[in-house]
Amino acid sequence: MSDTTTKDTEAQAVAVPEVVAEAAPEAQTAVEAAPEVAAEAVPEVVAEAEPTNADTPITDADQGSANSETVEEQNGDATAAATEPKKNKYGYLPMLKTTTSMDPRNPNANHKKMDPSVLPPSDDPHLIRRQTEFYFSDGNLPSDKHMWQLVGGPENKAVPLKDICTFGRMRRFTPYTAVVAALKESEKLDVEGPEGEETVKRKVPYVLSWQSGKDGKYRMAASVYVKGFGDETATTQFDLEDFFEPHGKIVAVRLRRTEPGKLFKGSVFVEFDTAEEADKFVNLDPPVHWKGHELLIMKKLDYTTMKSEQIKAGKLVPGNAKSKFWEGKDSNDFNGGRGGFRGRGGRGGRGRGHGRDGQEGRKAEGGENGEKSGEKGENGEKKDRNGFKHRGGRGGRGGRGGRGGRGRGNQNGNRGGRRENGPPVIKATNDKGQVIENSNGNNKRAREDDNSSAPPAKKVDTKAEATANA
Repeated sequence: MSDTTTKDTEAQAVAVPEVVAEAAPEAQTAVEAAPEVAAEAVPEVVAEAEPTNADTPITDADQGSANSETVEEQNGDATAAATEPKKNKYGYLPMLKTTTSMDPRNPNANHKKMDPSVLPPSDDPHLIRRQTEFYFSDGNLPSDKHMWQLVGGPENKAVPLKDICTFGRMRRFTPYTAVVAALKESEKLDVEGPEGEETVKRKVPYVLSWQSGKDGKYRMAASVYVKGFGDETATTQFDLEDFFEPHGKIVAVRLRRTEPGKLFKGSVFVEFDTAEEADKFVNLDPPVHWKGHELLIMKKLDYTTMKSEQIKAGKLVPGNAKSKFWEGKDSNDFNGGRGGFRGRGGRGGRGRGHGRDGQEGRKAEGGENGEKSGEKGENGEKKDRNGFKHRGGRGGRGGRGGRGGRGRGNQNGNRGGRRENGPPVIKATNDKGQVIENSNGNNKRAREDDNSSAPPAKKVDTKAEATANA
């Protein structure tokens, strides 16, 4: 090795420790022990440990990459703005949709999620009265089979209050004394009986719908359809009752469910006390919203009419109607059966339903072309006293009416022809088909040529004939 090389190496050995001494003290010890090794290793360590932007020139490729990142950020902001849901003119977000689906492997599974046990205990008198009054209300009593049997419908029997407190929605109301105190302030219920054995009943007994006028047509006019509540939770029923309460006197909030499965459809039928209150709710401007999302709101009659038209057009398949209870009778009672609630009228188009006392709509005796005494519905359909349409079954056989729409029998299952109290009237016709009036007043068939010149009929001694034949 030359002197020049040796001097250069020593110079590096002397210079390097100053740089390394600050960044890596351990490296300094290594340099002092082995100058030649340190001279080769340290520059690489320093170069990796402290690179600077000032020492790195910016190339065209780097500049292009930076511009590309800026464009991507701008495009990302534009995409986010484009995918953000558009709000309607009221500033509401689009309507919520249900996401829960039925399990095809178990279509009969119960998907109902309502769970009153998740609600906190309460002694709120307003909530106690609202819930208890609902059980006895016109909106629940006629369709609640258990309550109807307890109350006896129009009989207005008193029900033990402790029995009411065992209902699922009532269990959270404690203590019992708070329930008693709240109901004693009710404007709709009476609390009677000794302490600890109180009973409760309506102040005004229930009146059957055909007598009160609050039949199916009345209730339909007072009801609205509202959709857009999304998936059901354990408290959806209670949340919706609170949601609608400020908008009028609410009779009932009914969550719509699939049959079978009881899967919430995201929509409800809300029955107000009057049609005027329902109309006012539908025409609110701005309309109500559900957690910032718009709702589809329309009268129930408009909704059912729309669905009927879709079914007629083949765009919708009707679902399976479940059996319903109403004022002491299951819907199966209205559908008839042999000797059932409704009977068969004369031949011809079919009418449906039953009338008051199960007798309206039967064929008027002797009516031309089978005219019916009941009100005729569209397409020969018959409606019951509540305004609902029902399909009649075969009743017991009775007198035949004329040709015409299918009428309704009575509760005894009599078929067709109407008969007043007393024996049946027999009428005869001549060869032209005309009825021969019976003027003898004995309800017996008249002779075709009944005149005074006709000889009297001979009297036959049947006893003598019987003795002779014996």
